[in-house]
Amino acid sequence: MTKITDLTCRDDDGNSVPCDAYGNNAAIQCECGFPVLIVTPYKRGVGEDKAVKCRGPQCDKKVWVDISDGRLIRHTALRGELGAKSE
Repeated sequence: MTKITDLTCRDDDGNSVPCDAYGNNAAIQCECGFPVLIVTPYKRGVGEDKAVKCRGPQCDKKVWVDISDGRLIRHTALRGELGAKSE
């Protein structure tokens, strides 16, 4: 993923995750390698109840972020593991 900013992103284990931001949008890499778009004004992908489906081929993950100390923390779950609100 090509970067424009120095935004820092981590996964649940604290490992660095490729990501970038532009305005109110951020792209963060799913575990499968595809980027997932997070849109903060609409809270798309911000919090488990607003998880975003990855569109990678044969990927069955949903991705969401928490924002902490100026960093995005990526979380992932299988689509069926999240509650009905996030479908």
